[in-house]
Amino acid sequence: MAVNPIIFDLKYTPYSLKRGASVDEKRAHREERAFYDMTGGKNILGYMMTEDKQRGTFTNLEYLQKSMGVFNQNGMISPEELEQIKERAAKNKGNIWHGFLSLCEEDSPKIDTPEKCIRLVKQTFSSFFKEGKFNEKNMDLVCALHLDRPHHLHIHFTFFEKEPRFPGKNNTKVYRAKGKVDKKAIHFAALSRFPPPRKML
Repeated sequence: MAVNPIIFDLKYTPYSLKRGASVDEKRAHREERAFYDMTGGKNILGYMMTEDKQRGTFTNLEYLQKSMGVFNQNGMISPEELEQIKERAAKNKGNIWHGFLSLCEEDSPKIDTPEKCIRLVKQTFSSFFKEGKFNEKNMDLVCALHLDRPHHLHIHFTFFEKEPRFPGKNNTKVYRAKGKVDKKAIHFAALSRFPPPRKML
């Protein structure tokens, strides 16, 4: 049995840099922010859906990689839903978190249908959001499956708050200020196991 069933890699991009950032740091940040808030010509969504991928190995999963082949814990994301998510990302003034889930060689073959892939995302992120003290109902999560390493399937993801809900000055609402996530939450996500198949009645 694998000790680390999932590698859970997580980073974040803040809305703005702290005072004192250099011109080069500001330029790099603008480019990075445009990449992750999906407003840049090259952005995370394009990367998720166009990276060179191995075809024909996992036929049942290939439709996850088609034109709008992105999903979250609730299932496939429709083109209409995706446009709404992109609009919220462009207006977002908070952190945008991003990373990937990489499955071990033991668990990768178990992800042989889109339903199982989505179920794994739901299980992993439900516990992660809870442990990380995120409000799951207020989170936009976008995932994409890449098949270029069939023995170590990996799911790219990005997530951010749909709207500001934390109390700010003058009775305003703001986005979560803290970008770093407790290591305990990441540890729980990394220990996720692929759910066993449901028994037929």
